[in-house]
Amino acid sequence: MQKKKEAEEAKRTEEVEVWKDHITEDTEAVKLYSRRTIFVSSVFFSPIPGSILLFLNLVKLKKYLASFLALAFGFLFFMFQKYVLVSHFDFGTTSRYSPEIGVVAVGALGLLVISVLATPKKLPYRAESYILPVILCAGNTVLMYFYFQEWFSYYPFARAIHLFRQ
Repeated sequence: MQKKKEAEEAKRTEEVEVWKDHITEDTEAVKLYSRRTIFVSSVFFSPIPGSILLFLNLVKLKKYLASFLALAFGFLFFMFQKYVLVSHFDFGTTSRYSPEIGVVAVGALGLLVISVLATPKKLPYRAESYILPVILCAGNTVLMYFYFQEWFSYYPFARAIHLFRQ
């Protein structure tokens, strides 16, 4: 009975390890953008910056098919989510549950799943600089400012920009 319990605990620990970032200070390790950076940029700024960062990670790892899948997923999901939100949800009602953030989170989670499946298990890597993610998110912020109603009205950061603009 004890061996079975230990085996189940080891399996759970292994599953958690697969989803964790394995950032190291080893100078020989490859430099990649962290899963947290990809996830946060996808939730707040759309899946496009997150998919570009994941694309660059997978190209460095020579996972070309997965890299193009990640890039296509980001752009296609961006277009798909507006269709889903406009056609399937009634925004005239007030609720404490926000369907918008749920749909936005699905896009970010999709990129996270692609990252976990395409990246070698427990790959140690160094964190890549935040300069490119900041540039991508800043560019997306400019787009949010000018195209809020047409493309970005469902993103939390875009709403803050829209309120600031008024």
